[in-house]
Amino acid sequence: MSKAELAHELQVLKEQYEKANSDLDTIEGLDPNEAARKLQQLQQQFVGGELADNEQLKQKRTKKLKDAEIKMQRLAVYSSTQEKLDAVTSELQREKNRANALESEVEDLQGEFELDRLDYLDTIRKQDQQLKLLTQILEKIQPSIRKDSNYYNIEKVKKDSIWNEDEGRWILPEMSTSRTVLPATHNGIN
Repeated sequence: MSKAELAHELQVLKEQYEKANSDLDTIEGLDPNEAARKLQQLQQQFVGGELADNEQLKQKRTKKLKDAEIKMQRLAVYSSTQEKLDAVTSELQREKNRANALESEVEDLQGEFELDRLDYLDTIRKQDQQLKLLTQILEKIQPSIRKDSNYYNIEKVKKDSIWNEDEGRWILPEMSTSRTVLPATHNGIN
């Protein structure tokens, strides 16, 4: 029983006792033996009356107090355990939210990377097409270049070309033609 229940029971018993006392005062011609018996009966109902020295009642009351104290301790442990559980649950939810945010960021980065990759592949394809176009034009034009020009031999032009990192372009050798001067022919006539 809780403390409040015990207090309520005590109050009810007091009221019964007071009523019985008032009934004793109002009843005329009540047998004194009967009155003594009723009084003794009421006293036995109270803890601390004639049964105050009863060890069994004392042990029972002490056990109830200990049980109530253990119950309060369990409630306190439950309360602190519930608080810990709430804190851990809250931390878990924060970590889940953080993990979701990181996963979302990873997906965004992967999406950006994929777009960049596709853009680079497109650029490489276009540059490859441009290189093939220029190579085909060169192969078409190369036979029409004069044989005495330094650009007639494409491999030599490639060797003589220098890449300028600052300007980001090739520096090609100047175009020149070499005139081969043939010795004058003598017909044997002077």
